[in-house]
Amino acid sequence: MDKVLVVSYGGAGAAMADTLYRSGGGFPRFSIYVADRQRNPLNARLTQETSGKHAVIPDLSVDEIYRFASEIDDLKFVLVGHEGPIINGIADMIEDGLGVPVLAPRKKYALEAS
Repeated sequence: MDKVLVVSYGGAGAAMADTLYRSGGGFPRFSIYVADRQRNPLNARLTQETSGKHAVIPDLSVDEIYRFASEIDDLKFVLVGHEGPIINGIADMIEDGLGVPVLAPRKKYALEAS
């Protein structure tokens, strides 16, 4: 299974993780990893059911998210569901540092900061 990291603040991140989980048509297609602001029960269950990992990072620090991402062997891509890490450059850090695609704008294009 391909490994995917979801950066989740709340409902939007949980919806992304759930969509990834359901995309397999009843069979897990992705191993889901979640960097979560709090222990979201849905995210925790999805990571467990797909042999992923759930990490609680209360402030969604980009340094801590990067550290968590760097521990995932063969990470295929990252989805970011909260503007804080986008504004703070998480896409730049992961794409430049790990060579993993991030589905979020790079820092200089973060309209959320304006």
